[in-house]
Amino acid sequence: MLATENTLIRIAPKPLPANILNVQPGGGWVIAMQMEWGWLRRRWLRLARPGYVARRTTARRRGVSRLSARGDRRPRPDVRP
Repeated sequence: MLATENTLIRIAPKPLPANILNVQPGGGWVIAMQMEWGWLRRRWLRLARPGYVARRTTARRRGVSRLSARGDRRPRPDVRP
C-alpha cells in the first residue's frame, strides 16, 4: 500500500446481544430518571414560565439558537433566520 493511497474498508457491525437493551451507561434507571426530569421541567416551565416558553418557541421557529444575555430576541450574527 502506498502512503498516498486512502482505502477504507468497512466491516459489518456485529448485532448486540439480546440482553443489552440500550447503550446508556448505568442501565435503564438512568434513562428513566432523565426522562422524568425532562417531563417535570417542561411541566414546570409551562405552568410557571409561559412567557419564557413562548419566547423560546418563537426563537426556535425563527432559527435563532440562543437568546442574548438580556433576554431580547436579537439573533446571533452567525445564525440566519
